[in-house]
Amino acid sequence: MAKLTKTSVEAVPIPASGASYLWDDRIAGFGTKVLPTGTRKYVLKYRNAGGRSGRQRWLSLGTHGAITVDQARKLAQQASAAVAQGEDPQASRAASEVSSPKLSDAWARFEADHLPLKKATTQSDYYSTWTDIIAPKLGSRLINELTTQEVDALHKSMRDRPYRANRMLSLLSRLLNLSERWGWNAVGVN
Repeated sequence: MAKLTKTSVEAVPIPASGASYLWDDRIAGFGTKVLPTGTRKYVLKYRNAGGRSGRQRWLSLGTHGAITVDQARKLAQQASAAVAQGEDPQASRAASEVSSPKLSDAWARFEADHLPLKKATTQSDYYSTWTDIIAPKLGSRLINELTTQEVDALHKSMRDRPYRANRMLSLLSRLLNLSERWGWNAVGVN
């Protein structure tokens, strides 16, 4: 065990099956989980009320690359402090996910409130962009968990259709901006 750094996280070999872990020596239960796909996730392993007799929980803090080691460490410290105060961060997250709207909910509201105000050709373009591109890939994602990397990957997957890719990005941006206005997402995260 040692202090997690970008170099040490990236040096963990990719396992053939199962998962590999590298634990931080400064924050108990904080580490990185390496999956056979090569994905590296920051995790916090803790026990809620009851100490050793309490239920062991795993809290996913984020994916390496999407967040830095230092950002994950701060999240782990905050979660550890919450556990010390008797809270259960995993249960809190699960409760917020239940109430958090999905991107498809934003589309439904946009379709009902905003789409009828557009010209017929724009309506048709927005509808086909949603049903053909955005909905299959991102429609079921929670708005507050949608990452820039996911959007960027979708945009890059459409390199052969640059006009359509940019129209998709424009519609997605509109949906996320409206989500902020409706209070479904934090302001300034689009």
